[in-house]
Amino acid sequence: MVLNKLDLPGTDENAKIFQAAIDHREGKEAILISAIEKKGITRLISKLLELLDQLHEK
Repeated sequence: MVLNKLDLPGTDENAKIFQAAIDHREGKEAILISAIEKKGITRLISKLLELLDQLHEK
């Protein structure tokens, strides 16, 4: 799951709470990004490449 718009005021705390809830689920991960500030983009791309590799292996 990807959470975007973290550059907006007040989103940081709620996003961290949501991320913690998602990350506790087995095999799930929340990736926090701000496209406008280019934060979290490298992690997002890495995760997408990892998932594509997994699909290719099947």
